[in-house]
Amino acid sequence: SKIKSPLPIQGRYGLFGREEIEKHYLTRLFSVPQNVWAKAFKRDLYLRFQLAMEDAIRMGEDLCITYPCLAQARQIYLLNEPLYFYRINPKSITNSACKYISWKECLSRMKFLTGALPLEKFRLKSQFAGSVCYSLFNVILSHFNNEPYNITVSEARNVLATQEVRYWIEEAGRNAGGRNRLIAYLLHFRLFAIMKLISILKRIYKS
Repeated sequence: SKIKSPLPIQGRYGLFGREEIEKHYLTRLFSVPQNVWAKAFKRDLYLRFQLAMEDAIRMGEDLCITYPCLAQARQIYLLNEPLYFYRINPKSITNSACKYISWKECLSRMKFLTGALPLEKFRLKSQFAGSVCYSLFNVILSHFNNEPYNITVSEARNVLATQEVRYWIEEAGRNAGGRNRLIAYLLHFRLFAIMKLISILKRIYKS
């Protein structure tokens, strides 16, 4: 399948300097495809974040590499040539509606990126807040698909009540865009019945 260009400048390829990265990449960083396999990083830059990542982060680890690396990059070269062929397996765990995502993994990723990204610049704070809400939402959906309703709600209430998580939900409710702002409202008002319904519909759609 055709891979969407990671650069939000249609039809433009080649070398981009730091000023262009800040203008065209970082202001929309969380819309850039996070997959590491479609990118090549300088070894020292890659290892700086790879070695700092917790072992608990086993799903979504690409996000913890790609976005901090792009935030630090002085230059980016976008190549308009397919060098990698990626086979999509509809039965893989990535595409499964019933995959289980742990709270520890989600919160570890949030903590890591909080320290790895310059959140006060390039509108990254609101982008990150939306990403946090989307991750929390997906954890809740995965638990609804794998655990009893009451247990999922109890665990979710405990996590959503923590100070750091509340901060990012409120930030997303104020400044995130589109889908992630709606998700922030679902989390803020603890609308678990609606989230349960969404988990059922997603499972039906993917079955």
